[in-house]
Amino acid sequence: MIINEISIKGYKSFGNTEQTLKLNKEKGELILLAGSNGNGKSISPKTLINIDIPLESFNLKEFLNFLEIMGEENVYIKYIKENNKLLYEEYINSK
Repeated sequence: MIINEISIKGYKSFGNTEQTLKLNKEKGELILLAGSNGNGKSISPKTLINIDIPLESFNLKEFLNFLEIMGEENVYIKYIKENNKLLYEEYINSK
């Protein structure tokens, strides 16, 4: 679902004045939808979210915690092997 604009009327001190938030879908603007479970918030299963995680600067404890959260996938271990050889050796020796 693409939200072009959101209008709210009768919210707190705004009374009967309608407040409208217009979003530019070409530039890709971000909004936060908050609410309890079942209130209509959703995310498409095909949504891609890119997050820059500086794995190369992790210490062994941080890396093990990361793997516990993300799952021990070969892609992370391979990345550490290529970008932080000392951490990779610590990881292999910790097993």
